[in-house]
Order: sequence, then structure tokens, then C-alpha cells
Amino acid sequence: MSFRQVVVALLVLLVVVLMIQNAGVVSVRFLFWRVDMSLFILILLSALLGGVVGYFVKLRRPKKTAS
Repeated sequence: MSFRQVVVALLVLLVVVLMIQNAGVVSVRFLFWRVDMSLFILILLSALLGGVVGYFVKLRRPKKTAS
């Protein structure tokens, strides 16, 4: 396993532990909306959104050229 894979696996494990330990219901307010949802789902959605944003940021980086 490469170092990057170990780091990703540890981060996933930490997020799963965080989700399991925080299963209560919270109220989320954004502008004019208010939603009551499980904190478990909120953490999962936030982690997935962060992963998607990180993926697209990585795609937008210019490729390094060998010189």
C-alpha cells in the first residue's frame, strides 16, 4: 500500500467513527431553509461533497511537464 492509500484509509476510518458516534438529530438552517436531519447523514453528505470538490480541483490543475 502506498502512503497516499494509507492516509485515505485512515481518513475514511475517522469519518466513519465520527458518523457512528454522532447519530442525533440536528436542525440545519441555510438562508431561508430549515431541515431537521440526522447528524450521521449530514457528516456523510459533507464528506462526499468535500471529496467531489477535491476531485474536480485536482482535475483543473495544470499537468506538470518534464523539463
